[in-house]
Amino acid sequence: MRGEYDWIGLSRVLYDSLKTNYYRMKIREIRELSNQEILERLDAEREHLVRLKLNHAISPLDNPLQIKEVRRTIARLATELHQRENN
Repeated sequence: MRGEYDWIGLSRVLYDSLKTNYYRMKIREIRELSNQEILERLDAEREHLVRLKLNHAISPLDNPLQIKEVRRTIARLATELHQRENN
């Protein structure tokens, strides 16, 4: 029988905390936005990433994986914008 703190249990706790600490934009939500809204959201996410990195450098974040998720959201937004420009 596995203990309460095995690696699978910890990853589930981490996963649950990740879901509650930030909001991940889904692709279909991004596709519903206009180009102007994507640009505004992209700027906001970049500012948020800078603030997260700065805060993490000063004192460790409770959940450093937020940085990774914000980077991915920026990539999703930029990808959708480039796809629209190419079509």
